[in-house]
Amino acid sequence: MKKALITGFSSGIGFAYAKYLVKNNWHLDLVSQNIQRSKLALEALNSENCSAFFCDLGSPEKLDNLMKEISTPDLLIANAGIGINGGVGRNTARDIQDATFLMFGGIIYLIEYFLPKMKEKDSRRVVIISSIGALIPMPKSSIYAAVKSGIYPYGRSLNEELENTNVSVTVSLPGYVRTNIHKRSGLEHLTKKIPN
Repeated sequence: MKKALITGFSSGIGFAYAKYLVKNNWHLDLVSQNIQRSKLALEALNSENCSAFFCDLGSPEKLDNLMKEISTPDLLIANAGIGINGGVGRNTARDIQDATFLMFGGIIYLIEYFLPKMKEKDSRRVVIISSIGALIPMPKSSIYAAVKSGIYPYGRSLNEELENTNVSVTVSLPGYVRTNIHKRSGLEHLTKKIPN
């Protein structure tokens, strides 16, 4: 049975990946910070092939402990993220630090830890969920755009580095998606602009 590791699995894109992979008989190691949302997602997945891990991926120490608990996946989906918005000077140093580690540094730590082991196996893949914000200006969400922009060339560079190996890296740049990220970051009005 193939094994996937999905961060930020409890809603949105991460949950969509989890649903698809469960239907295709993958074993899933699922990571989320929100215990309540995770329990609802696990009920909806309704599979014995899921292992849930609750972890604040914005913490280097907690991420380090988590990586030691999980065996090497065949597919790594780095999806966990938060919305960070507000005009210049509105976010605290801690807000910026946490967002930067969660959506940039932590992803690099995760991939750098697992990828050498993944290269020893056949047909492995890494998927990084960045954002269309990596390519376009996002006034009042400049920190979010900068962080998502940073992880984009990392993934592209890795994919070229791995060209002659059995591992590929895909960086996804989704636009607006119906997910809880907007509500949690105070941008709920954007959900009205997202097509069904």
